[in-house]
Amino acid sequence: MSTTFIFLNMMIGIVLDVMQKENLQMELESGQGEAAELHGLRDDVRRLGEQLSRVEATMQARQGQETVDRRGEA
Repeated sequence: MSTTFIFLNMMIGIVLDVMQKENLQMELESGQGEAAELHGLRDDVRRLGEQLSRVEATMQARQGQETVDRRGEA
């Protein structure tokens, strides 16, 4: 009797896990729910990182140009 209960409990757990994964996938594809929100936030963070890299490169280029300009003045 106890092995039957354990088996049934395990099967219910598997079914619930599959249903949860399918629900998350549907939310992501539809652009709704927590999964889609996290995906959107991940994209935002990636774009901000790219923008920060461009700003840093611009600042380094300007600092390099200022160094060259100062040497020319001396």
